[in-house]
Amino acid sequence: MRPLILYLKGFTGVRDGMKRDEITIDFEMLPAGLIALVGPNGCGKTTIMDNLHPYRILPSRATKLSVDAFSYWDHLFGVQAEKVLEWEHGGVR
Repeated sequence: MRPLILYLKGFTGVRDGMKRDEITIDFEMLPAGLIALVGPNGCGKTTIMDNLHPYRILPSRATKLSVDAFSYWDHLFGVQAEKVLEWEHGGVR
């Protein structure tokens, strides 16, 4: 799986760390190769990494291997939170 675009709106990690309500990362516009997320503690790096898959789970927040290990909804704010991830696998979008 290769992420192409990640859009996050209403995530507390983005709001608290980047002081923004939403972000869009267009991975297709970045140079090919290794991508590094760098920044100080609490700036939203983990929130970005936790959302690079299509599911409603934040792996870094889970305390055990079960669906009740944490609440995804505790990491959102507002009534219009949104996650959009476009990706390709095997050349198929």
